[in-house]
Amino acid sequence: MKKYSEYRSFLTAHGLDKVLYRSMNAYACQKILAVVEEIQPQTILEIGRAKGHTMGLFAWACDADIVSIDIVRYPEAEEIAELFPNRIEMLDGTSELCQTGDLQMFDLILVDGDHTYQGCRSDWNNIQDSMTDNCVVLFDDLDHPAGCGKVFEELAEWKELVTADNVPLLGIVRKGVKSLLPPQYSSDWGK
Repeated sequence: MKKYSEYRSFLTAHGLDKVLYRSMNAYACQKILAVVEEIQPQTILEIGRAKGHTMGLFAWACDADIVSIDIVRYPEAEEIAELFPNRIEMLDGTSELCQTGDLQMFDLILVDGDHTYQGCRSDWNNIQDSMTDNCVVLFDDLDHPAGCGKVFEELAEWKELVTADNVPLLGIVRKGVKSLLPPQYSSDWGK
């Protein structure tokens, strides 16, 4: 399996270590790499790109076509996209773009946009018709208990929580399946 430390070195080698500041926790990124290796997605949707850290992680980790949506377009994200020609499509807007019918279906979706309850719930609702039958949805920033964390809690038996030092980092939801990751990657959340 690819290591997150290798991706950090990749960014640094390309002069993009600036995107590592305030990016996703390294432990959560390693879990994302485990999910990518497990499901081998062909299509990925990212809601909330910021400077492109996770968008680049996806592109670096696999050969999937990536659509990344955000309301702001940072130059760092543009630089990362240039490292993976013809693989990343950056769209300006919100998850409402999923409702237009113009986007394909996705095997993997990262919800990392608006962290309020209403924003995260809206993202969840908007992606429903964009999921393949075996889609995996990742929720970042579950440490916003009244926002993303609350939406994630409402998803009943579909979910799995990844924690580090009892801090919720990443929520994993697989359409119609209780657990995605093999036991060595699974958390004991809910027990």
